[in-house]
Amino acid sequence: FVTALLFSSPCLPFSDAHIVRNTQKKATLNWAKELGARNVPSLYAIKKCQKFVEDLLGQPTEKVTARSGNTFYINNIAKAISHDYGNPLTRFAMQDYPEDGRKGMSQVFNGKKMLLDLPSPPAARVEGKVFFINELLQDTSGDYFILERFFLGSSSVDDDVEHCEKSDAKILYALGWAVQRTDAGFIVSDEQEIIPTSMFVRSYEDIASTGELDCGLT
Repeated sequence: FVTALLFSSPCLPFSDAHIVRNTQKKATLNWAKELGARNVPSLYAIKKCQKFVEDLLGQPTEKVTARSGNTFYINNIAKAISHDYGNPLTRFAMQDYPEDGRKGMSQVFNGKKMLLDLPSPPAARVEGKVFFINELLQDTSGDYFILERFFLGSSSVDDDVEHCEKSDAKILYALGWAVQRTDAGFIVSDEQEIIPTSMFVRSYEDIASTGELDCGLT
C-alpha cells in the first residue's frame, strides 16, 4: 500500500513508458530488491492495490483533451479537500481560518481576499461552546459583542487586545461590533473592533435563555 502511495504521488510523477527495457517503477522495485528489502511487491500487485483504492474512494483526476490535441489532467478540488479532512494524517495540518499575514504572504490563507472579501467561516468552538458569526455573545469582561468574521493572527495584531501573551503562536480573533446593554435595549457600536475568541464566555443561546434579549437591539 505504501509503495502504491509512492507511485501515485503527484509530486513524484512516475512514468509507465519503457526506459532501457524497464519502467521507472520496475527499476525502483528492482533497486529495493537488490538492497535486500523484504516483501517488495510486484508491479502487478501495486496496480491491483491502486485499482482497489480507486474503486473505494474514486479517481480524483479527470483526463481532458482539448481541441488542439493537448491533454490536461484536472482534479476535483472539493473532493480532494474532503479527503484531506477525512485523513487522520492530514486533518490536523489543515487550516480552517484565514490568517492576517500583515505584509508577508506565503500561503493562500494569507491573502487579503480570503481575509476580508470572502465569507468568514461560520463558527468557532471555544472551551466546548460554539459561537456563530452575526450573533450576540458576551465576553469575559461582561461586555457584549456581535462578531462578523474569524481570522488567525499574531498576539500583536491589535495593541489594545488584552488577556493574550506575546508569542509566535497564531491566535484566533474575531472582528465585529461592541454592544452596550442599556435600559432602552442593546445598542450596537458603529465602529468595528477586534477581540480574541479566548474571551468568549456566553453564546447567543446562553443569553437568550435568560430573557436578556427581550429589550431588543438598536
